[in-house]
Amino acid sequence: TKVEADDPPTPPEYGYRPMPEVTSRFLILETEKGTSYIDLGEIAAMEIDGRPKPMVRTEKKPVLLLTTKEGNAKLAQISCLEHGLSWAPSYRVDLTDAKKLSIEQQAVIRNELTDLADTDIQLISGYPSVQFANVTSPLVATQTWARFFQQLNTRGGSNQFDNGMISQQSAVYSNMRASGGGAAPAVAPNIGDTIDLNYHSVGKRTLRKGASISLTTAQATTDYERIVDWVIPDTRDEWGNPSNRNRGVDPNTGDPLQDDVWDALKFKNPLPFPMTTAPAMVTTAGNFSGQRQVLWTNKGEESTLRINKALSIRARHVEYENQVGGAGNAERDVIWLAGRRFRKVTLNAELRLCNHRGADAKLIIKRHFSGDLVSADDNPKIDLREEGAWTVNKRNELIWTFTLKPSEEKTVKYQYTVLINF
Repeated sequence: TKVEADDPPTPPEYGYRPMPEVTSRFLILETEKGTSYIDLGEIAAMEIDGRPKPMVRTEKKPVLLLTTKEGNAKLAQISCLEHGLSWAPSYRVDLTDAKKLSIEQQAVIRNELTDLADTDIQLISGYPSVQFANVTSPLVATQTWARFFQQLNTRGGSNQFDNGMISQQSAVYSNMRASGGGAAPAVAPNIGDTIDLNYHSVGKRTLRKGASISLTTAQATTDYERIVDWVIPDTRDEWGNPSNRNRGVDPNTGDPLQDDVWDALKFKNPLPFPMTTAPAMVTTAGNFSGQRQVLWTNKGEESTLRINKALSIRARHVEYENQVGGAGNAERDVIWLAGRRFRKVTLNAELRLCNHRGADAKLIIKRHFSGDLVSADDNPKIDLREEGAWTVNKRNELIWTFTLKPSEEKTVKYQYTVLINF
Protein backbone atom coordinates (compact mmCIF):
# COMPACT_ATOMS: atom_id res chain seq x y z
CA THR A 1 0.00 0.00 0.00
CA LYS A 2 1.34 3.36 -1.01
CA VAL A 3 1.04 6.10 1.64
CA GLU A 4 1.63 9.67 0.60
CA ALA A 5 3.40 12.02 2.98
CA ASP A 6 0.30 14.21 3.41
CA ASP A 7 -2.08 11.32 4.10
CA PRO A 8 -3.32 10.99 7.70
CA PRO A 9 -1.74 8.12 9.64
CA THR A 10 -3.65 4.84 9.77
CA PRO A 11 -5.28 4.27 13.21
CA PRO A 12 -3.51 1.49 15.13
CA GLU A 13 -5.24 -1.85 15.67
CA TYR A 14 -6.91 -2.57 19.00
CA GLY A 15 -4.37 -3.30 21.69
CA TYR A 16 -1.42 -1.96 19.75
CA ARG A 17 0.69 0.72 21.38
CA PRO A 18 3.40 2.47 19.37
CA MET A 19 6.96 2.10 20.54
CA PRO A 20 8.29 5.05 22.47
CA GLU A 21 10.46 7.50 20.63
CA VAL A 22 14.06 6.25 20.45
CA THR A 23 16.49 8.50 22.25
CA SER A 24 19.65 6.34 21.74
CA ARG A 25 21.52 4.98 18.71
CA PHE A 26 21.65 1.52 20.32
CA LEU A 27 19.02 -1.15 20.88
CA ILE A 28 19.61 -2.61 24.34
CA LEU A 29 18.82 -6.32 24.81
CA GLU A 30 19.05 -8.31 28.00
CA THR A 31 20.64 -11.72 27.22
CA GLU A 32 21.69 -14.73 29.27
CA LYS A 33 25.27 -13.51 29.22
CA GLY A 34 24.44 -9.92 30.04
CA THR A 35 23.48 -6.87 27.98
CA SER A 36 23.89 -6.44 24.23
CA TYR A 37 24.08 -3.03 22.53
CA ILE A 38 23.08 -3.27 18.85
CA ASP A 39 23.55 -0.34 16.47
CA LEU A 40 20.14 0.63 15.15
CA GLY A 41 21.57 1.26 11.71
CA GLU A 42 22.44 -2.47 11.39
CA ILE A 43 18.89 -3.70 12.11
CA ALA A 44 16.93 -4.71 9.00
CA ALA A 45 13.91 -6.37 10.66
CA MET A 46 12.57 -7.54 14.03
CA GLU A 47 10.11 -10.29 14.94
CA ILE A 48 8.47 -10.46 18.39
CA ASP A 49 6.30 -13.32 19.67
CA GLY A 50 2.97 -12.12 21.17
CA ARG A 51 1.91 -8.52 21.74
CA PRO A 52 4.51 -6.05 22.92
CA LYS A 53 4.25 -5.12 26.57
CA PRO A 54 4.06 -1.42 27.37
CA MET A 55 7.11 0.03 29.01
CA VAL A 56 6.15 1.39 32.43
CA ARG A 57 8.53 3.25 34.67
CA THR A 58 7.56 4.20 38.21
CA GLU A 59 9.31 7.08 39.88
CA LYS A 60 8.60 8.35 43.39
CA LYS A 61 8.92 12.05 44.07
CA PRO A 62 8.10 13.92 47.28
CA VAL A 63 5.06 16.18 46.82
CA LEU A 64 5.52 18.04 50.10
CA LEU A 65 8.44 17.38 52.40
CA LEU A 66 8.21 18.47 56.03
CA THR A 67 11.38 18.45 58.08
CA THR A 68 11.74 19.09 61.80
CA LYS A 69 14.64 18.95 64.15
CA GLU A 70 14.91 15.84 66.24
CA GLY A 71 13.09 16.14 69.54
CA ASN A 72 10.79 18.95 68.40
CA ALA A 73 7.00 18.86 68.06
CA LYS A 74 5.53 15.56 66.92
CA LEU A 75 2.41 17.14 65.43
CA ALA A 76 2.27 18.19 61.78
CA GLN A 77 -0.59 20.43 60.70
CA ILE A 78 -1.50 21.30 57.10
CA SER A 79 -4.05 23.99 56.27
CA CYS A 80 -5.48 24.65 52.81
CA LEU A 81 -8.46 26.20 51.06
CA GLU A 82 -10.48 23.77 48.96
CA HIS A 83 -13.47 23.99 46.63
CA GLY A 84 -16.38 21.60 46.89
CA LEU A 85 -17.94 21.80 50.36
CA SER A 86 -20.58 24.52 50.72
CA TRP A 87 -23.85 25.31 52.45
CA ALA A 88 -27.04 27.23 51.69
CA PRO A 89 -29.08 28.80 54.52
CA SER A 90 -32.84 29.34 54.73
CA TYR A 91 -35.30 30.51 57.39
CA ARG A 92 -38.74 29.43 58.52
CA VAL A 93 -40.86 32.03 60.33
CA ASP A 94 -44.04 30.92 62.11
CA LEU A 95 -46.73 33.49 63.02
CA THR A 96 -49.20 31.22 64.83
CA ASP A 97 -48.78 33.31 67.99
CA ALA A 98 -50.23 36.79 67.49
CA LYS A 99 -47.53 38.42 69.63
CA LYS A 100 -44.40 36.31 69.20
CA LEU A 101 -42.95 34.78 66.08
CA SER A 102 -40.81 31.67 65.97
CA ILE A 103 -37.81 31.69 63.65
CA GLU A 104 -35.78 28.66 62.64
CA GLN A 105 -32.54 28.68 60.65
CA GLN A 106 -31.92 25.69 58.43
CA ALA A 107 -28.82 24.76 56.45
CA VAL A 108 -28.30 22.40 53.53
CA ILE A 109 -24.72 21.15 53.33
CA ARG A 110 -23.57 19.57 50.07
CA ASN A 111 -20.29 17.72 49.82
CA GLU A 112 -18.58 17.75 46.42
CA LEU A 113 -15.07 17.59 47.90
CA THR A 114 -14.30 14.09 49.19
CA ASP A 115 -15.72 11.46 51.55
CA LEU A 116 -15.89 12.81 55.10
CA ALA A 117 -15.86 10.49 58.10
CA ASP A 118 -16.58 11.82 61.59
CA THR A 119 -15.40 15.28 60.51
CA ASP A 120 -16.01 18.48 62.47
CA ILE A 121 -17.91 20.93 60.22
CA GLN A 122 -18.30 24.66 60.82
CA LEU A 123 -20.59 26.91 58.80
CA ILE A 124 -19.17 30.32 57.96
CA SER A 125 -21.31 33.36 57.18
CA GLY A 126 -20.20 36.84 56.27
CA TYR A 127 -18.25 38.24 53.35
CA PRO A 128 -15.01 36.26 53.11
CA SER A 129 -12.54 37.88 50.74
CA VAL A 130 -10.44 35.45 48.67
CA GLN A 131 -8.81 37.66 46.07
CA PHE A 132 -6.36 35.02 44.80
CA ALA A 133 -8.74 32.05 44.75
CA ASN A 134 -7.85 31.14 41.16
CA VAL A 135 -4.07 31.40 41.56
CA THR A 136 -2.28 28.07 42.00
CA SER A 137 0.52 28.02 44.55
CA PRO A 138 4.11 27.57 43.29
CA LEU A 139 4.34 24.60 45.68
CA VAL A 140 2.20 22.56 43.27
CA ALA A 141 4.43 20.27 41.19
CA THR A 142 2.68 21.13 37.90
CA GLN A 143 2.82 24.89 38.46
CA THR A 144 5.36 27.04 36.61
CA TRP A 145 6.51 30.57 37.28
CA ALA A 146 5.19 31.71 33.90
CA ARG A 147 1.69 30.35 34.64
CA PHE A 148 1.82 31.65 38.21
CA PHE A 149 2.48 35.26 37.13
CA GLN A 150 -0.06 34.94 34.33
CA GLN A 151 -2.72 33.94 36.87
CA LEU A 152 -1.78 36.91 39.04
CA ASN A 153 -2.23 39.28 36.11
CA THR A 154 -5.54 37.80 34.92
CA ARG A 155 -7.25 37.21 38.24
CA GLY A 156 -9.37 40.39 37.91
CA GLY A 157 -10.13 42.83 40.66
CA SER A 158 -13.31 41.28 42.05
CA ASN A 159 -13.67 38.96 44.98
CA GLN A 160 -14.07 35.43 43.64
CA PHE A 161 -16.54 34.64 46.44
CA ASP A 162 -18.84 37.65 46.06
CA ASN A 163 -22.09 36.54 47.66
CA GLY A 164 -25.28 37.26 45.83
CA MET A 165 -28.66 36.63 47.29
CA ILE A 166 -28.31 33.15 48.75
CA SER A 167 -25.00 31.55 47.90
CA GLN A 168 -22.34 31.15 50.54
CA GLN A 169 -18.67 30.53 49.86
CA SER A 170 -18.10 27.41 47.76
CA ALA A 171 -14.88 26.57 49.55
CA VAL A 172 -13.92 24.98 52.82
CA TYR A 173 -10.92 25.69 54.99
CA SER A 174 -9.40 22.28 55.66
CA ASN A 175 -7.31 21.81 58.77
CA MET A 176 -5.69 18.40 58.53
CA ARG A 177 -3.49 17.02 61.30
CA ALA A 178 -1.14 14.07 61.17
CA SER A 179 -0.39 13.29 64.77
CA GLY A 180 2.40 11.21 66.13
CA GLY A 181 1.54 12.12 69.69
CA GLY A 182 1.34 15.31 71.66
CA ALA A 183 -1.55 17.68 72.31
CA ALA A 184 -3.67 19.20 69.57
CA PRO A 185 -3.43 22.98 69.07
CA ALA A 186 -5.78 25.14 71.10
CA VAL A 187 -9.12 25.99 69.48
CA ALA A 188 -9.19 29.62 68.35
CA PRO A 189 -11.98 31.80 69.78
CA ASN A 190 -14.80 33.07 67.59
CA ILE A 191 -13.51 36.18 65.82
CA GLY A 192 -16.97 37.51 65.02
CA ASP A 193 -16.61 40.39 67.50
CA THR A 194 -13.51 41.74 65.76
CA ILE A 195 -13.83 40.41 62.18
CA ASP A 196 -17.26 40.10 60.60
CA LEU A 197 -17.11 36.37 59.94
CA ASN A 198 -19.26 34.07 62.02
CA TYR A 199 -18.38 30.39 62.53
CA HIS A 200 -21.11 28.02 63.69
CA SER A 201 -20.21 24.42 64.49
CA VAL A 202 -22.68 21.69 63.56
CA GLY A 203 -20.63 18.93 65.16
CA LYS A 204 -18.93 15.93 63.63
CA ARG A 205 -20.58 14.56 60.51
CA THR A 206 -20.06 11.66 58.12
CA LEU A 207 -20.88 12.64 54.56
CA ARG A 208 -19.97 10.86 51.37
CA LYS A 209 -18.93 12.79 48.27
CA GLY A 210 -21.99 13.91 46.31
CA ALA A 211 -24.32 13.65 49.33
CA SER A 212 -26.28 16.43 51.06
CA ILE A 213 -27.77 16.87 54.51
CA SER A 214 -30.32 19.32 55.92
CA LEU A 215 -29.90 20.58 59.47
CA THR A 216 -31.70 22.92 61.85
CA THR A 217 -28.92 25.15 63.15
CA ALA A 218 -30.81 27.57 65.44
CA GLN A 219 -34.28 28.38 66.82
CA ALA A 220 -35.62 31.37 68.75
CA THR A 221 -38.76 33.42 69.45
CA THR A 222 -39.20 37.19 69.60
CA ASP A 223 -41.82 39.93 69.60
CA TYR A 224 -42.94 41.22 66.22
CA GLU A 225 -45.19 43.84 64.66
CA ARG A 226 -47.34 43.57 61.54
CA ILE A 227 -47.09 46.57 59.25
CA VAL A 228 -48.05 47.59 55.72
CA ASP A 229 -44.91 48.71 53.91
CA TRP A 230 -45.04 51.04 50.90
CA VAL A 231 -41.92 52.49 49.27
CA ILE A 232 -42.43 55.01 46.46
CA PRO A 233 -39.11 55.43 44.60
CA ASP A 234 -37.62 58.52 43.05
CA THR A 235 -37.88 58.27 39.25
CA ARG A 236 -35.83 61.34 38.33
CA ASP A 237 -32.25 61.30 37.06
CA GLU A 238 -29.39 63.54 38.25
CA TRP A 239 -30.70 66.43 36.11
CA GLY A 240 -34.26 66.26 37.41
CA ASN A 241 -35.72 64.61 34.30
CA PRO A 242 -38.08 61.66 34.71
CA SER A 243 -36.17 58.42 34.09
CA ASN A 244 -37.54 54.99 33.30
CA ARG A 245 -34.21 53.36 34.10
CA ASN A 246 -34.88 53.01 37.83
CA ARG A 247 -38.65 53.40 37.89
CA GLY A 248 -40.18 51.26 40.61
CA VAL A 249 -37.09 49.12 41.27
CA ASP A 250 -35.82 48.25 44.71
CA PRO A 251 -32.01 48.81 44.63
CA ASN A 252 -31.50 45.92 47.06
CA THR A 253 -33.58 43.18 45.42
CA GLY A 254 -34.56 44.49 41.98
CA ASP A 255 -38.24 43.93 42.78
CA PRO A 256 -40.87 46.37 41.46
CA LEU A 257 -42.01 48.89 44.05
CA GLN A 258 -44.11 51.51 42.31
CA ASP A 259 -47.71 51.22 43.57
CA ASP A 260 -46.84 47.95 45.34
CA VAL A 261 -47.97 47.78 48.95
CA TRP A 262 -46.64 44.90 51.04
CA ASP A 263 -47.63 43.16 54.25
CA ALA A 264 -44.46 42.94 56.30
CA LEU A 265 -43.05 41.99 59.70
CA LYS A 266 -40.80 44.11 61.90
CA PHE A 267 -38.73 42.21 64.46
CA LYS A 268 -35.28 42.09 66.01
CA ASN A 269 -32.96 39.19 65.24
CA PRO A 270 -33.26 36.87 68.28
CA LEU A 271 -30.62 34.35 67.15
CA PRO A 272 -27.24 34.24 68.92
CA PHE A 273 -25.49 35.12 65.64
CA PRO A 274 -26.23 37.26 62.55
CA MET A 275 -28.93 36.24 60.10
CA THR A 276 -27.34 35.91 56.69
CA THR A 277 -28.91 36.76 53.34
CA ALA A 278 -31.29 33.90 52.51
CA PRO A 279 -34.90 33.04 51.60
CA ALA A 280 -37.38 33.09 54.48
CA MET A 281 -40.66 31.17 54.34
CA VAL A 282 -43.51 32.51 56.48
CA THR A 283 -46.28 30.23 57.77
CA THR A 284 -49.32 30.78 59.96
CA ALA A 285 -50.77 27.79 61.84
CA GLY A 286 -49.04 25.52 59.36
CA ASN A 287 -50.42 27.33 56.29
CA PHE A 288 -48.09 28.93 53.77
CA SER A 289 -48.17 32.74 53.84
CA GLY A 290 -45.25 33.75 51.63
CA GLN A 291 -41.55 33.51 50.91
CA ARG A 292 -39.23 36.47 50.55
CA GLN A 293 -35.58 37.33 51.02
CA VAL A 294 -34.18 38.41 54.36
CA LEU A 295 -30.98 40.47 54.26
CA TRP A 296 -27.98 40.29 56.57
CA THR A 297 -29.17 41.24 60.06
CA ASN A 298 -26.83 41.48 63.03
CA LYS A 299 -27.71 40.01 66.41
CA GLY A 300 -30.36 42.22 68.01
CA GLU A 301 -30.73 44.41 64.90
CA GLU A 302 -34.20 45.21 63.55
CA SER A 303 -35.28 43.67 60.27
CA THR A 304 -38.29 44.16 58.01
CA LEU A 305 -39.43 41.04 56.20
CA ARG A 306 -42.03 41.39 53.47
CA ILE A 307 -44.55 38.56 53.13
CA ASN A 308 -46.95 39.25 50.24
CA LYS A 309 -48.75 42.11 48.53
CA ALA A 310 -51.39 43.87 50.60
CA LEU A 311 -54.21 43.71 48.08
CA SER A 312 -56.86 44.81 50.60
CA ILE A 313 -55.08 48.14 51.13
CA ARG A 314 -55.85 50.42 48.22
CA ALA A 315 -53.00 52.87 47.68
CA ARG A 316 -52.38 55.31 44.88
CA HIS A 317 -49.76 58.00 44.41
CA VAL A 318 -50.38 60.92 42.01
CA GLU A 319 -48.61 64.21 41.35
CA TYR A 320 -49.27 67.18 39.08
CA GLU A 321 -47.82 70.63 38.45
CA ASN A 322 -49.04 73.49 40.59
CA GLN A 323 -51.54 75.69 38.75
CA VAL A 324 -51.36 79.49 39.05
CA GLY A 325 -53.46 82.25 37.54
CA GLY A 326 -56.19 79.93 36.33
CA ALA A 327 -56.51 76.38 35.08
CA GLY A 328 -53.89 75.16 32.66
CA ASN A 329 -51.25 77.70 33.69
CA ALA A 330 -48.33 75.91 35.33
CA GLU A 331 -45.69 77.64 37.41
CA ARG A 332 -42.41 77.31 35.53
CA ASP A 333 -39.51 79.63 36.33
CA VAL A 334 -36.30 79.48 34.29
CA ILE A 335 -33.04 79.33 36.27
CA TRP A 336 -29.42 79.23 35.06
CA LEU A 337 -26.89 77.19 37.07
CA ALA A 338 -23.25 76.75 35.99
CA GLY A 339 -24.13 77.54 32.40
CA ARG A 340 -27.09 75.12 32.28
CA ARG A 341 -30.73 76.06 31.90
CA PHE A 342 -33.32 74.59 34.29
CA ARG A 343 -37.05 74.91 34.80
CA LYS A 344 -38.08 75.26 38.42
CA VAL A 345 -41.35 73.36 38.73
CA THR A 346 -43.68 73.19 41.74
CA LEU A 347 -45.39 69.80 42.08
CA ASN A 348 -48.42 68.85 44.15
CA ALA A 349 -48.60 65.17 45.17
CA GLU A 350 -51.21 63.03 46.93
CA LEU A 351 -51.27 59.64 48.65
CA ARG A 352 -54.77 58.17 48.43
CA LEU A 353 -55.39 55.29 50.83
CA CYS A 354 -58.26 53.03 51.86
CA ASN A 355 -58.34 50.09 54.30
CA HIS A 356 -60.69 47.31 53.14
CA ARG A 357 -59.78 45.00 56.01
CA GLY A 358 -61.78 44.18 59.10
CA ALA A 359 -58.89 45.21 61.38
CA ASP A 360 -56.63 48.20 61.89
CA ALA A 361 -53.67 48.49 59.52
CA LYS A 362 -50.45 50.23 60.50
CA LEU A 363 -48.86 51.85 57.43
CA ILE A 364 -45.25 52.93 57.00
CA ILE A 365 -44.89 54.94 53.79
CA LYS A 366 -41.54 56.06 52.40
CA ARG A 367 -41.47 58.52 49.53
CA HIS A 368 -38.17 59.25 47.78
CA PHE A 369 -38.08 62.41 45.68
CA SER A 370 -35.70 64.99 44.17
CA GLY A 371 -36.01 68.67 45.03
CA ASP A 372 -37.00 70.83 48.00
CA LEU A 373 -40.00 70.09 50.22
CA VAL A 374 -42.47 72.95 50.53
CA SER A 375 -45.14 71.40 52.75
CA ALA A 376 -46.55 68.02 53.82
CA ASP A 377 -49.53 66.73 55.80
CA ASP A 378 -49.24 64.70 59.02
CA ASN A 379 -45.69 65.88 59.85
CA PRO A 380 -43.61 63.20 58.12
CA LYS A 381 -40.00 62.57 59.04
CA ILE A 382 -37.65 63.90 56.35
CA ASP A 383 -34.11 62.71 55.69
CA LEU A 384 -31.53 63.65 53.09
CA ARG A 385 -30.16 60.77 51.00
CA GLU A 386 -26.45 60.64 50.23
CA GLU A 387 -26.82 60.45 46.44
CA GLY A 388 -28.06 64.05 46.53
CA ALA A 389 -24.49 65.19 47.19
CA TRP A 390 -23.64 64.94 43.46
CA THR A 391 -26.96 65.95 41.85
CA VAL A 392 -28.38 69.38 41.14
CA ASN A 393 -31.44 68.56 43.27
CA LYS A 394 -31.49 67.31 46.84
CA ARG A 395 -32.48 63.66 47.27
CA ASN A 396 -35.04 63.32 50.05
CA GLU A 397 -36.97 60.64 51.89
CA LEU A 398 -40.33 61.36 53.54
CA ILE A 399 -41.56 58.80 56.07
CA TRP A 400 -45.18 58.69 57.29
CA THR A 401 -46.40 56.33 59.99
CA PHE A 402 -50.11 56.13 60.81
CA THR A 403 -52.93 53.65 61.36
CA LEU A 404 -56.00 53.21 59.18
CA LYS A 405 -59.15 51.84 60.80
CA PRO A 406 -61.40 49.38 58.92
CA SER A 407 -63.04 51.03 55.88
CA GLU A 408 -61.21 54.29 56.58
CA GLU A 409 -60.07 56.44 53.66
CA LYS A 410 -57.25 58.95 53.87
CA THR A 411 -55.59 61.46 51.53
CA VAL A 412 -52.14 62.80 52.37
CA LYS A 413 -50.90 65.83 50.42
CA TYR A 414 -47.42 67.27 50.03
CA GLN A 415 -45.74 69.80 47.76
CA TYR A 416 -42.16 70.19 46.52
CA THR A 417 -40.10 72.01 43.90
CA VAL A 418 -37.64 70.45 41.47
CA LEU A 419 -35.15 71.75 38.92
CA ILE A 420 -35.45 70.13 35.47
CA ASN A 421 -32.70 70.58 32.88
CA PHE A 422 -33.84 71.35 29.34
